[in-house]
Amino acid sequence: MQGSATPQASVQVYVNGTTSGSACTADGSGDFACTLGTVTEGSHAITARATLNSVESLSSTAYNVVVDRTAPTATIVAAADRANGGVKTEFVITVSENTTTLTNDSITVACNRWQPGGFCNKEDFAGSGRSYSVNGSLVWENANIPMSITLRLNTGAYFDIAGNAHSVSVSDGVGYDYMGPQPTFTRQLQTITVTFNEVPVDFTVNSLELLNFFY
Repeated sequence: MQGSATPQASVQVYVNGTTSGSACTADGSGDFACTLGTVTEGSHAITARATLNSVESLSSTAYNVVVDRTAPTATIVAAADRANGGVKTEFVITVSENTTTLTNDSITVACNRWQPGGFCNKEDFAGSGRSYSVNGSLVWENANIPMSITLRLNTGAYFDIAGNAHSVSVSDGVGYDYMGPQPTFTRQLQTITVTFNEVPVDFTVNSLELLNFFY
């Protein structure tokens, strides 16, 4: 803690109005630099008083600080469990407190394969503060495609603004969607209901073929 006082005065540092045990002496020009000891987490008002010839000054203007020793945490969530080859899946990353050090390089990629061939893409990183996103995709190569892609924030991948490192590894993944949607048919009187195990694309009444219908 640096400041100025009466030359050769003894300076005592206070935290929230209570003596901290940190003291130093102003030099011949009145400049001082006291080392403040460990302070608990939270918001604190730091002040100083100078004493010379048994006369103590009023408290200085408070210097307000926030002490943060808590490591930030994060979640990473994929928008889908499975995806087709070449389809981008968004991964949303939410951090517990602001950071300026989380970048595209903070995120590692694991490409899980049945056999050699195919690769995993990580692209379109964006975000700031506490909210980020990045796209992951599985890509065909030589008639092969990976089984899944996993994006991970490893321990120490980024820091909060107080310098605390991310301390718990988190990840999520997307598997290759190797099966098409599976329909089931149920009939009640003249109504036939088609139910799929996942959301189909481009399914219309023209997708159906009526072979025989007996009522």
